[in-house]
Amino acid sequence: MWNSKTRLPLVYSYALGIFLSLAALIISALLWDFVQYAPLLVFIAAVTISAWRGGLGPGLLCGVLSILAIDFFLLEPTQLFSTNSVQVFLLVGFGMITILISVLQESRLRTEQSLLYIKEELEVILNTVTDGITAQDIKGQTLFANEAAAQITRQLSPSELVKSPIETMQQRFELFDEQGEPFSMAQLPRFKVLAEGLPAQTQFRMRVSATGEESWILVKSSPVFDKRGDVRLIVNVMRDVTERYLIQAMQRQTEDRLRKVLDTITTFVGVMSPDGTLVEVNRAALDAANLQPEDVIGKPFYETYWWSYSDESKQRLKNAIQRALKGETVQYNARVRLSNYEYILIEFTLAPVFGPDKEIEYLIPSGIDVNERTRLSVLLVHEQQRLATILNNIPGIVFEGKTERSEGSRAMSFVSDYAEKMLGYSAENWANEPGFWRQVIHPEDWDTASEEARIIYESGKPGVIRFRCITRDQQIISVESHTTILTNEEGEAIGTCGVVMNITEHKYLEDALEAQAEDLKRSNKDLEQFAYVASHDLQEPLRMVTSYLQLIEQRYADKLDDDGREFIDFAVDGSSRMKRLINDLLTYSRVQRDQSDYAHINVEDIVDRVLANLKLTVEDTGATITHDP
Repeated sequence: MWNSKTRLPLVYSYALGIFLSLAALIISALLWDFVQYAPLLVFIAAVTISAWRGGLGPGLLCGVLSILAIDFFLLEPTQLFSTNSVQVFLLVGFGMITILISVLQESRLRTEQSLLYIKEELEVILNTVTDGITAQDIKGQTLFANEAAAQITRQLSPSELVKSPIETMQQRFELFDEQGEPFSMAQLPRFKVLAEGLPAQTQFRMRVSATGEESWILVKSSPVFDKRGDVRLIVNVMRDVTERYLIQAMQRQTEDRLRKVLDTITTFVGVMSPDGTLVEVNRAALDAANLQPEDVIGKPFYETYWWSYSDESKQRLKNAIQRALKGETVQYNARVRLSNYEYILIEFTLAPVFGPDKEIEYLIPSGIDVNERTRLSVLLVHEQQRLATILNNIPGIVFEGKTERSEGSRAMSFVSDYAEKMLGYSAENWANEPGFWRQVIHPEDWDTASEEARIIYESGKPGVIRFRCITRDQQIISVESHTTILTNEEGEAIGTCGVVMNITEHKYLEDALEAQAEDLKRSNKDLEQFAYVASHDLQEPLRMVTSYLQLIEQRYADKLDDDGREFIDFAVDGSSRMKRLINDLLTYSRVQRDQSDYAHINVEDIVDRVLANLKLTVEDTGATITHDP
């Protein structure tokens, strides 16, 4: 069991007291001739050491044992406890000194223990703080750092941060201000604290040189003064504000995006405070009346140029504002001024925006030029007509079918006019009869087509279905349906759309191509068989020629001159080359494109072999054949 981190273990403390009292006895006995005039000094030292390491208990134990040892072994008469008044007074004085030393050492140990507890508690408290806290002397050396400070400065532990010299810290990091300019160590707030003796703070971007990792740090520094009022220490509180900085940057970007969005909207849009002051307006509203933001921002909305041309328009707007402040969305047609000679009629809307506490934070005025809306309606009709023309000229049936929730069947909500041209049935036939596809699809293909359509519908992914259709005049055609699934806001399938195209001619060509491929496959097989037979039959005469030439060379070797033997060698070599050519032809006839192992070859070797095969032809014709590497 331990008393504290400043003491020895309890058992060891008492053992040390016993050991020191015995050691003092032995030393005093050995050196009695020198210490007899001051016999207590060695024992006082033993008591002091025992109390210093163990406190009150071990010190008193050592003192009691020392008194007994002195009286019994050192003072005359030895081996008897003395009753001499002088000796008793000496021993009592020693005992009082023992008590005093033990009490003083116990007080010291308790004070150290208390300070240690306070230090440990303070470290625990500081290490639970999410902000980094460091203490530096006036030279900038870190004396204390908590866990958060080590994490913020990318150190392994607080002790590593304490041990790191300032020069090392400067080499590990690069600092930048909010404009991206280099931020020197001299700009840290602790230098301002040293100079002025007042708290200071700053924010900078820190980049770790080794990894390139970046973070935004907010540092607040405060002075700690000595008794003379001079700065003794500087306490730095660091906070990683990267997330907050990024959020602020995102907010600024969001504001910029909202501003850009507002300015791209052709509708007149603004933002008002609840008291009717205009705080924001988009570019369309400003440009329409040739105004600048400073002409209207910060003014009561009903006093702005658009509305101030008459008391009637202003009063009507004031009434609308009062209604909107009660939570109502107000809408009416209003006349606004764009110039001294130009007014337009707009569909004006004033809508409230509520905050988290259900209180109205803003009012949003907006206006649509009624004349512009009429023009857009005409354009919409024109675009619808143009789209209908495009759909009706697509060489395929464009369709859209919605699923009826009650019946689970898909009724055709749209079929292009090409359906009548391709199948002979008008769009009305499809629209009025939900199961009309059953009449059109060939009976033999209905089950397969229905199953493929069901798979596509349940998967929610586009797909292609091939089937045959029977036209109104009883012709059978092949079609291909490219189908896409329609979904609602919840992602549920609610129907299909796509294009059905006539692929009869394509299917005919496809079947013809397959037949040709089958014929070609059969022809290749016949050619391969022929090559095998031909190569086998061609090799037999070559083998006979080679055998007889070798037989002539053996029997008539003594009658052949050098030219004769050379001619026989040429003939044998030619036969060997022809055999290789036949074998290569057989191998080539068996090559399958999807099974061959291709490799790089030296073309010059092939050229040399070809020239060897053509040697007689080259010599007979006197040809000269050259080639590049």
